[in-house]
Amino acid sequence: ETDEGVNKKAHVAFAHSLTPIICVGEDLAQNEAGETDKIVRGQVTGALVGLDAAQVSSLV
Repeated sequence: ETDEGVNKKAHVAFAHSLTPIICVGEDLAQNEAGETDKIVRGQVTGALVGLDAAQVSSLV
């Protein structure tokens, strides 16, 4: 899934009074290349676009 797709699903979940569960992580090659922090930060940042502080604090 793309970061944008995860973000869109989070917005839809909140619009329907659901609590989104957002999973992030790198693949083995990214891990072995030492890119874990970069990959996970990018995924989290992309997933949180446009969410307010209350929404972010309620994510799982």
